[in-house]
Order: sequence, then C-alpha cells, then structure tokens
Amino acid sequence: MVVAYQPRSRPRRQSQPKPRPIHRPRHRQGIDWRPAKRVAVGLLVIALALLVVYRYGEINRLNMQIRELETSRQVLHEQHSQLELQLARLTSLDRLESIAVSQLGLRYPQPGEIYFLGHIKVSGADRDGN
Repeated sequence: MVVAYQPRSRPRRQSQPKPRPIHRPRHRQGIDWRPAKRVAVGLLVIALALLVVYRYGEINRLNMQIRELETSRQVLHEQHSQLELQLARLTSLDRLESIAVSQLGLRYPQPGEIYFLGHIKVSGADRDGN
C-alpha cells in the first residue's frame, strides 16, 4: 500500500473584521493645506509665465541682433567687392605702364641695352620663335 505524504494543515485563523478608520472632522486635523497649495500653484504658474515672457524677449533681442549683423555683413561684402574692383583697376598692366612712362620717365630698352647674365643655351628652334 502506498501512502502519500500530506503536510499537516495549519489551523486557519478566523478573519477578524478590519477596524474602521475613525472619521475625524477636518477642523480637528490641524492646518488645512489646500489654500496654501492653491497659492503655491498660482505662484508657480505666474513664475513660469514670467519665464516664458522673458525668454521670448531674449529671442526677440537676439533676432534683432542677428538682423543687424546680417545688414553689416552685407555692407562689408559690398565694400569688399568694390575694393577688389579698385585693386584690379589700380594694378592693371596698362595703368602701371602709363605711370612708368609718364611719371617716372622710364622707357623700353633698346636691343643693345639688354644683357644676359649667366650661361643660357638656346636651341635653334627657340631662336626662330617656334
């Protein structure tokens, strides 16, 4: 014969009814925090609103500064373009040649006034201009 092991069952406790919380009127509990919470939430909302207004003011100020800098950049870009044109005009070879001849009294050298320094070997093809 086979006998199965059965643990001893514990005696069950009889459930006791839970005690009901004692209902106390609110005026006896101490300070009523509801108005203070409302004031704190109101102050928090006002502070956040002021923060948002301040940030929008900062954004507006920075946008104005960006516009001023872009305008300044555009003016400087135009000045740069004008200066490049002026530089090209002042350094043109025709202008420099006319100043050298008229103001400095320079002239082109005559064929006999040109001297080569050093040993330069010129091939026959180069002499003919080919």
